[in-house]
Amino acid sequence: MSKSVTIHGSSPWLCSAAEALYGTVRLSKPVTLVLDQPVGFALQVLPLLQPPCVVATQSASPHYLHDLAGHRPAAVLLEPVSPQRMLEVLELVASGAVLPIPGLEAAEPLTQRERQVARLLVRGLSDKEIARELRVEPKTVSNWVYSLKQKIGADNRSQVGLLYLGLRVELP
Repeated sequence: MSKSVTIHGSSPWLCSAAEALYGTVRLSKPVTLVLDQPVGFALQVLPLLQPPCVVATQSASPHYLHDLAGHRPAAVLLEPVSPQRMLEVLELVASGAVLPIPGLEAAEPLTQRERQVARLLVRGLSDKEIARELRVEPKTVSNWVYSLKQKIGADNRSQVGLLYLGLRVELP
């Protein structure tokens, strides 16, 4: 008998805790639970997984959630989420349900290119490195970063990355 819930995450202890809660649950159809910790992990792993997938993330950033939506998870749960709610969602998804992603409409949408640049900023790339990766001029990247700062409400490129991920920016 195969497992009904397969758990993916980058934190061994978090995966162990989830495995203890959901590892023995039997569903009508197998479901993959992705623990998006650290934020951004789900974007890396979702393209490699077979649907249906449920993502649990602490990021409420509409920009990040939009990128998650592009990978078509069956459900996205914003933390904190109770074990009972998680089980309800796993059962719904196993029965074929696809749940709406909360928070997608909360901000001015970024273009696909702006979200791509934001993800590269999260990786710590300079304008030159981003330009090389995207095969554009560094000045073009500079313009995109400026636009991102305006749309997201960031003072600098580091804040763009943090706000894209939905992490707090603490002011001194």
